[in-house]
Amino acid sequence: MAKTLISSVFFFCIFGHSAAQEIIYPEGHNIVITYDLSSFDLEIGDTLLATRTVTNNESFGLVNLYLAENLPFEFNILSYSLEIDGTPIPHAYLGPFYGEIFPSCNSFRWVIDDPAPSDPANRVLMPGELLELEYAIVCTTVGNYALPFHTLCAYGDTSGIFTIADSLTVTFSPGSRTSEEPSVFPAGSYIAPAYPNPFNREVVIDFGNLELSGDPVRLTVYDLMGNEVFDVEYILTADRDRIHWRPEKNIATGVYFYRLETGAVVSTGKMTFLK
Repeated sequence: MAKTLISSVFFFCIFGHSAAQEIIYPEGHNIVITYDLSSFDLEIGDTLLATRTVTNNESFGLVNLYLAENLPFEFNILSYSLEIDGTPIPHAYLGPFYGEIFPSCNSFRWVIDDPAPSDPANRVLMPGELLELEYAIVCTTVGNYALPFHTLCAYGDTSGIFTIADSLTVTFSPGSRTSEEPSVFPAGSYIAPAYPNPFNREVVIDFGNLELSGDPVRLTVYDLMGNEVFDVEYILTADRDRIHWRPEKNIATGVYFYRLETGAVVSTGKMTFLK
């Protein structure tokens, strides 16, 4: 696969997102590549969405194509989607690779085209096609984090094609616990990530770090006034580390708090429901 080296130019849109229109090397190719972050400032438990697009406006297909990301050890990729022109495609998802590029980061790769016979990733990005990769990231430790390096590598008509980007900094703060928050949230409770957040149909609450396999877990959801709007106990299976919650029709748009409890372990979080 192609190797790398470069820089990138960043533009900031009025809605608080960060979009990167990347420079391609060698120059002169008609390929548009963007890197978009949903926010620079988040609270623990919020979901950071990274969206990357590749539009091939050339007359040739892009082969040996892959996208790579490097994320601090405190970050976890909870889910991702990879599509070409809106259709999911076969690919290889590799990682995390501990300290492969940067000592403080894990590396991840999404391989779209690798010609090895045994590899299912064999989808060339043809002329006129749009590839979109979106991944949901959470962080459970307060701090300022550099996202130091992401790249695309491919092979075009006669040479390797690649991009990289300058480092971005994302801040995760403790969150805004106020007097309105239900008193059932003990101080120091674990923050269970919810994604997407905000959500408009279904939210996934992840508690994989609690290692609760096989134990009963109670999920309770409260509104801003502390009123209970949902309360169910789940019996977990060995391979289950998250709960899906789909609000009923009578649940209004707004901010909600959730509490997961099993024995002496309590985890909590905040989410926003948008109809």
